[in-house]
Amino acid sequence: MGSDYGEVTDIGLMETQIITPDDNLVTIPNNKIFTQNVACANAGMAEMMVVIDIYIDHDADITRAIEIFREAVTTSRYIYISDRCFYTILTENQLHSVRLRARAYVWDLRDEFECKAEISKRTKETFQREGIIPPRFYLPGELPVS
Repeated sequence: MGSDYGEVTDIGLMETQIITPDDNLVTIPNNKIFTQNVACANAGMAEMMVVIDIYIDHDADITRAIEIFREAVTTSRYIYISDRCFYTILTENQLHSVRLRARAYVWDLRDEFECKAEISKRTKETFQREGIIPPRFYLPGELPVS
């Protein structure tokens, strides 16, 4: 709701309380809930989709990078894969990098941030061991060297 994001812990007569991923308690007056957009990322289910982005250089081995990323996603203790909840790996060329994006479901929506951190860490550690190059960033006006 607005800039507030978290798990609803209490719905009262005058206000609704949520716990943010940083463990902050936020109290939202119910009149805001009736007059502003409210999104529910998991439609009341325990599992929820998470999106994880990893960036690599255009010169990196994209096929191997996707394999590594897929392995990190599918072996994560947080990920829930079933007929309804699945994962995908997408690639997108950007100006100075290639974005790899995983979309998968966590068992429990409260594990969203630990899941992202765990998968990102394992992926990047394997990239480093296997020589998958991170993106090179250029100063404004600087041309990439081919």
